[in-house]
Amino acid sequence: MSRSLFIAGATGKQGGALIRALLEHPSFDEKTHVIYAMTRDPTSASAKCLETRSPTIKLVQGDLNDVPQAFKNLPVKPWGTFILTNPQKKPKPEDVIGKTFVDEAIRAGSKHIVFTSVARGSANGGFNPTDVPHFITKHEIEGHLMEKTKGTDITYTIIRPVFFLDNFDWGFFGKLIITAWRDNVKGKLQVVATEDIGKVAANAFLQSDSIEYKNKAIPLAGDDLTFGEANEIFKSKLGRDLPTTFSFLPASMLWLVHDLRSMFEFFNRPGFQVNIEEVKKLSSVSTFSQWLDRSSYVKKAA
Repeated sequence: MSRSLFIAGATGKQGGALIRALLEHPSFDEKTHVIYAMTRDPTSASAKCLETRSPTIKLVQGDLNDVPQAFKNLPVKPWGTFILTNPQKKPKPEDVIGKTFVDEAIRAGSKHIVFTSVARGSANGGFNPTDVPHFITKHEIEGHLMEKTKGTDITYTIIRPVFFLDNFDWGFFGKLIITAWRDNVKGKLQVVATEDIGKVAANAFLQSDSIEYKNKAIPLAGDDLTFGEANEIFKSKLGRDLPTTFSFLPASMLWLVHDLRSMFEFFNRPGFQVNIEEVKKLSSVSTFSQWLDRSSYVKKAA
């Protein structure tokens, strides 16, 4: 049976990781699967590069701020839909975008929906809003997905990743985030590579009827370490400290941006609380050290 997958953020980190994981998955058959890759600009270099990876990849113009039009641009009914949302209030709020995506996926005929959300601690099985604004919006999207699929033959998988390792790089933003980690997180921080999110999402589509993925919310983390531990690993591989910047810069950022300030406060109480050993039973995940070996840090130093 031919199955079409509609993937949001196809040229981004998570969507791109999912597509790579699908193409590398032993259960993925290019003859029976078609990947419709949603991108804002199908003529961009990144979109064209993606298209050359496999004849099964078809580019679809789409913008998260106009999800209904993105589905209108699809030439087929998608069997599966991958949903991601970004923290934003304008031009449309994140929760509105996410709920619209769910509604349009169902209207288009999707039978399995994968939504990448965020880990929010262990209370209530992880289904708690917290007081972090962009965690709250993802909580609301999760609830909408569960409610809209209840009593139907449509299934879902919710992935709840922790803090992205891919936020760290040589650039200014990477230095800003690393400095914020150093200065504001008292204990350990759970982290995950977006490549691992892609692997779990691929499994969710290709094993959608399995007990591990059918109508399940999956917390996802690959490592749990302090800034000091991460810095020692970094020094052992590159001979220098993690790149940071002046402390007043992230301090100003957290003071100005309530969402980020709330998130870093959450890291200290209660934190993500993902059981990494349980995660490993489901999928292989990268430690900070393993991620570092293939990161931009090492590539630039080579």
